[in-house]
Amino acid sequence: MFARSCLLVAPLLLAVACQRAPVLSSIEQSVTDASRLTEAASLAATCSGCHAGPGTGVPSLDRMDAGTLSARLAFYKTDADGTTVMHRIARGYSQAQVDAIGQYLGAESIDE
Repeated sequence: MFARSCLLVAPLLLAVACQRAPVLSSIEQSVTDASRLTEAASLAATCSGCHAGPGTGVPSLDRMDAGTLSARLAFYKTDADGTTVMHRIARGYSQAQVDAIGQYLGAESIDE
């Protein structure tokens, strides 16, 4: 008898829980934000190959804010006469990816 009553009550409890759950759009937003963070982290990881820090002969990205990083990447992306490795790499990113990399690396430099 107890098992039957549990089977009858369980759907009601689920319905009440679903009514109190966050709105779907906010769940989707959280998933989207997490996906963007993961993509930005993956894209930014490629930067550390050359920009590993002081003493490498390549400027360090430490302590640069998101705006500066995004602007520099955007310059390399759009500079028609540029032929350096940075120009070639930056041209492979969309503008949204350039912004995401800048924001990710800029946020990391603030946390340190």
